[in-house]
Amino acid sequence: MNERDIFLSAIEITDPGERAAFVKQACGADADLLNQVEELLKSHEQTSQFLETPAAAADSAIEQTVLSDDFEGDNDSERSNGEEEFRRYLQPTTRPGWLGRLAHYEIEEIIGRGAFGIVAKAFDEKLHRVVAIKLMNPELAATSPPRKRFLREARTAAAVSHENIVAIHSVEEDPIPYLVMEYIPGQTLQQRLNEQGPLDLNDILEIGRQIAAGLAAAHAVNLIHRDIKPSNILLTDGPNERVKISDFGLARAVDDASLTSSGLIAGTPMYMAPEQARGETLDHRADLFSLGSVLYQMTSGRPPFRAGNTVAVLKRVCDDAPRPISDIIGGTPEWLSSIISRLMEKDRENRFQSAQEVADLLAACRRDLDQDRKPTPVIGAAVSTSGRAKQRNNATQTAPKGVILGMLMTLAAFIFVTVISPKLARWLDTPIPRLPQVEKVGGLRFDGRDDWVEVTGLDWNYPQFTIEAFVTSAAGSDNGTIAFLGSGKGDEGEWMSLFDGGQAA
Repeated sequence: MNERDIFLSAIEITDPGERAAFVKQACGADADLLNQVEELLKSHEQTSQFLETPAAAADSAIEQTVLSDDFEGDNDSERSNGEEEFRRYLQPTTRPGWLGRLAHYEIEEIIGRGAFGIVAKAFDEKLHRVVAIKLMNPELAATSPPRKRFLREARTAAAVSHENIVAIHSVEEDPIPYLVMEYIPGQTLQQRLNEQGPLDLNDILEIGRQIAAGLAAAHAVNLIHRDIKPSNILLTDGPNERVKISDFGLARAVDDASLTSSGLIAGTPMYMAPEQARGETLDHRADLFSLGSVLYQMTSGRPPFRAGNTVAVLKRVCDDAPRPISDIIGGTPEWLSSIISRLMEKDRENRFQSAQEVADLLAACRRDLDQDRKPTPVIGAAVSTSGRAKQRNNATQTAPKGVILGMLMTLAAFIFVTVISPKLARWLDTPIPRLPQVEKVGGLRFDGRDDWVEVTGLDWNYPQFTIEAFVTSAAGSDNGTIAFLGSGKGDEGEWMSLFDGGQAA
């Protein structure tokens, strides 16, 4: 495996200890290769540190809030540094070996660490129960947009009461923003997939049913999650395993103005719906497409859309049919493939129309299996064939390619926010005010006849992370400097936003 292959495989492994072990094994005795991959992974992790700030790009897909007993940090040094930073906000504790006290919570240990903050296991002295506390990164807490997002996540999740959604007990802002939620001993679905690969049929149906039931509860109060993926699905320990949907940081009400803003993209590319990838208005059916992508991965052991870079992933989401599951896992029941196919219809009108419908269908299939009956195949729309995908591509030569490419025909460029990290500074030339960790920019060239801007000299590969983007007019706008990184006319390449003021949507 080369540097790129190892990196792409490594970022799909959420547990830091497992990821480090995989990288060391893949690199073998090649120390230079190991250093190169570790540098890429380090930059990849740093990309999500600037959420919803004027120069922010990456969102929360890299953030791993792992609420499990067996979570291991990247290494002892990083683990120690995280604890020391956390201790600054704690009062002394009388419990030997515990970290300290925050209000009436006794903090036992840090169990998760992500770009947005850290998660600690704690004991609520008032209610005498074990809880998880998510403490916001102090650097992010000092700025308004990330602080608002943190509070929005808590309030959004708290609005939904359901057994398949992580319960939020309280949210506090002193001495630093933190939210208190139920403690989930177990692992994420992503960790399960990393360990086991494709799941057995009963597990696929039961986990899928519970995800759908949780989504139905969120949709019932007019909320769209927008970031359903294996790492946001928690699985409890014990014989009666239960699914818990977590991370409502991107959730929005259906009538939220931010969902109808042209060009806004939020989600994780490999799992988002086509309309989400195109920056179009969303409704609850976007979550159903993501659910289909998760079911696809549970069945096949791999995400439905993979490519060498983010733009290529998004293009596949919009235009391509995923590889038939039966080609990957022989003997996959046709009725299961049919359910997944309908969930992943490019046209949302052809998908299932409610999460509750999906939950009921998966439950019925599970009952049929338990009674040794073959589930009734789903009659309905299927994922577009390669011919249909080709037809779609041909049609877009005369019609707008969704909001992203359509808007580009009348704008100087399109902003697609990916990563802002210290590594970028080595290739840039001209200062940009107020741009954290990126000091210079250069090599900008606008074609003038077409719809793209080229920035030369960058080599960037980050195919999996949560993204947010916005489109701004080039005519007298002070919202930001915008650029497309590519080899020509948007066919392939990378997207990057370069801000010099204003706020990202």
